[in-house]
Amino acid sequence: MLTLRLKQREVDVLRDELHHRRAAITEAAAAAHAASTVPEAGAGDPDVERRHDELLLISRLLDELHTPAPLGQSREIVGPTWLLAPVIRGAAGEAVARLVAAVDQFREDRGMPSSDQLRVAVDTARAWTATLIGLDHAENHAVA
Repeated sequence: MLTLRLKQREVDVLRDELHHRRAAITEAAAAAHAASTVPEAGAGDPDVERRHDELLLISRLLDELHTPAPLGQSREIVGPTWLLAPVIRGAAGEAVARLVAAVDQFREDRGMPSSDQLRVAVDTARAWTATLIGLDHAENHAVA
């Protein structure tokens, strides 16, 4: 199990990544179901069961993210490593991509984003990159 302690600015990236993962799983399940000719295809299949468990956990995490955090406290998310590791990797990549887009816009001097918004993008990318490094350390040192 992993525990993530998130600042508010990190929550949007995490929420977007969880929505993306949920949509990909749902789409794959729908395609597998459409391709199936047997009414109960997939029943008892470990991969189907794991995907179902993943959808349930993602829904639980999204519910947690949609409830307000206690005032002045960091948001804390707990989940299995097998679920959170790819989510962390995706969120770190997304945060960096958002930073690159913000820097490109700022460099072109369009007035958007503001310097404060650019600082938030930098802080968010830094935080997710630090989380990714922490995940790598945990995985490589059998902490996870």
